[in-house]
Amino acid sequence: MIEWSQMIENAAPAALSTFVVSALMLFLNHRASRRLERYKTELELQLANDRARLEESILRRSAWYEKRSAALVELYGAFYAYLDFLRRHLYFDQRADDVTPMHEFRSACDSLSVFLTDDLKARMDQYTGELLQFWNWAVQNRETDQEEIRRRLDYEIPGYLDRLRVDIGRYLDDVPSTESKE
Repeated sequence: MIEWSQMIENAAPAALSTFVVSALMLFLNHRASRRLERYKTELELQLANDRARLEESILRRSAWYEKRSAALVELYGAFYAYLDFLRRHLYFDQRADDVTPMHEFRSACDSLSVFLTDDLKARMDQYTGELLQFWNWAVQNRETDQEEIRRRLDYEIPGYLDRLRVDIGRYLDDVPSTESKE
């Protein structure tokens, strides 16, 4: 049979060790829970800050995107007006000294370039450079190559509007939506 006195003697140290281990586990568990709660609070605060910065960035980018879109429309209009000027000035042999539309075109391109991406600005600079080269060539060869000037005004120069339209469309289609997809 089991001796009760021996059992009671053995139970006291076992209970004490169980109590100490349980108290230690409760203390460590409480401490870990407090750390986890503090870490969770810090993460929530960091997440809220990141979300606020992201929303501000989206708002800024959407406003900038709207300005850029409007600038692209104005730039297209400037190209259209300039190509019309080239046609009137060179095709119909109007030798008026007023080249103000040429300077207005360059001014419009420079002022609107603030809103363009580097790639779009490089393309616009390329197009304006090519049109300036055409202008210089046409003015120098006005007397001898009138047929070639008219051919280029009829077929090559209007192509700049198509190229510009494609570039603008590609840019506007490639920009990701600012709305979140939740």
